[in-house]
Amino acid sequence: MMNKIQAELRHRGRTRFAAWLAMAIMLSTTHTLAQTPPANYPTKPIRIIIPFVVGGPTDILTRVIGQKMTEHW
Repeated sequence: MMNKIQAELRHRGRTRFAAWLAMAIMLSTTHTLAQTPPANYPTKPIRIIIPFVVGGPTDILTRVIGQKMTEHW
């Protein structure tokens, strides 16, 4: 009888902790997403360093992505 009660209390504790943890994650994520970046961001050029061969597929893809980021910002 005592083992069933202890198991139920442990289960309730885990459930409450899981609910608390989910709420904390949700609130921290919502706060982070609600913040807007400054209007003049970025103030300096952003440098992307690729540790692969120049002219390789990674380099070409990064150059295309960098150009799109420049147009967007």
